[in-house]
Amino acid sequence: MLDIQGIRVALIKGLQTFTGATTIRTETTAKQPPYPYTGVKFTMLGQKIGQPAQYIRGTTAVHEQDIEMTASITCYASTVGAAETLAYSALQYLETAGVDELKDKNIAIVQTTDLTDRTTFLTTDYEYRVGFDVRLRARAQVVKEMEYIDKVELTGNKGGL
Repeated sequence: MLDIQGIRVALIKGLQTFTGATTIRTETTAKQPPYPYTGVKFTMLGQKIGQPAQYIRGTTAVHEQDIEMTASITCYASTVGAAETLAYSALQYLETAGVDELKDKNIAIVQTTDLTDRTTFLTTDYEYRVGFDVRLRARAQVVKEMEYIDKVELTGNKGGL
């Protein structure tokens, strides 16, 4: 099992703590926070990387698969300068302190992309947005207790042996 919600929470908490800005999951029905804030949206989940590993540990069967996902990080502000500053801070987190923090939760940062302008024109004004993508990798694991034969009773002699 891959704990996608746990990965999302770790990423959001880390970004919020490092940048000091409210960080939310984007594209939900929740009320928009005041500017500036950071939004996190997973745009790709569950790409399998490499071959799965299957092994037996005692009476437990384990299936493991490395999974890669992409999160889009967008920083929103009322000025372009504030959006750029917040986005650069978020990028710094994922290239410095976030590497170790997320590694401790078994999440690897594979790559970050360049900052890009994602500004949009709303009804009467602009909403300044600057963002980037980050590729993350984690290991999915399925564990199943094996059924085994506890006792076998052999009787008779078949085949003349």
